[in-house]
Amino acid sequence: MVIWAADVGGTNIRVGLVEGNRLAAEEIIPAEPHAGLRRAIKRVITVWRRLNEQRGGHYQEPEAVALALPAIVNPDTGRIYKAPKSKYEDAASVNLDRMLTDIGGTAFWCNDAHAALAGEHETGAARAQSDVVMVTLGTGIGSAVMLQGRIFHGTHGLAGNISGHSTLNSDGARCPCGNIGCAELYASTWRIATLARHAPGFARSSLSTERIIDYEIIFQHARQGDKVAGKLADAAAKTWSSVICNLIHSYDPQMVIVGGGIAANHRELLPVFRDHIRRHSWARWPVPIRRATLGIHAGLIGAAILAAEKRRRQ
Repeated sequence: MVIWAADVGGTNIRVGLVEGNRLAAEEIIPAEPHAGLRRAIKRVITVWRRLNEQRGGHYQEPEAVALALPAIVNPDTGRIYKAPKSKYEDAASVNLDRMLTDIGGTAFWCNDAHAALAGEHETGAARAQSDVVMVTLGTGIGSAVMLQGRIFHGTHGLAGNISGHSTLNSDGARCPCGNIGCAELYASTWRIATLARHAPGFARSSLSTERIIDYEIIFQHARQGDKVAGKLADAAAKTWSSVICNLIHSYDPQMVIVGGGIAANHRELLPVFRDHIRRHSWARWPVPIRRATLGIHAGLIGAAILAAEKRRRQ
């Protein structure tokens, strides 16, 4: 079974062909989220067709097409309720059924964090586990929850997947999402450049020479001994630790999985997370915290897995 899948992120879109839970072909394109979801999906379809032609030289209809989206998605109806402010703001009005009809096969779309956890549960770090929390650290802070072997969606698809917009400071600044003191205000890729440039000592920091500042740059300069970068890395790790602790208190998982591009710094981060949980969590039992084994491909493969499940049900 060949499934055309895409993981629509805030920075990049991963477009691929998945066969037997294995990524058979992939292309990465810039996300351009401000241009909207409708345009993004048109670009995705173009890449799907190109990848398909490169594999076989002729059109081969997929068994299903699958999208992982950075939005609140009702898993039962497919309705998109909300996407991040200033990113894919047209998402709720896009008729994906109509856009995907001509491709063929079963059409499926879901929240990207839910997709990533589905991938890790089927073929990655969460195999053989029934109660799992996953945190994705990338452009923002995503999360997903599995209880008794099933993704926990809630009534409308909101449950467990917006930890980046949980309030950590009730007297904090207003987040673009409309909430106050969100975790993403203190530790997210979309926010880090602003945090860095307003940090005391930035002008004397090696970070000031960088044209683009993201967490890869922050951790790189921290390893080289830059004090401003070190403080920013420590503050982010503390925020992410607090998010994980809140999820443990809320869902009592068997394990926590950390994914997303920032998880590449797992050697620095996971010990900090484990120490924070040991000192601050009510859990008086071990809660393993592991890096996602599918890495940046978890959402792509997970979306394909969920689409295949939908096709089997139909």
